[in-house]
Amino acid sequence: MKFRPLHDRVLIEVLDSEEKTSGGIIIP
Repeated sequence: MKFRPLHDRVLIEVLDSEEKTSGGIIIP
């Protein structure tokens, strides 16, 4: 998975607590 540095930590926290699709996309 490729994420930008600024959103990297945010995405990690969200992915940690929220479920993600098989493609790695965060579900709102």
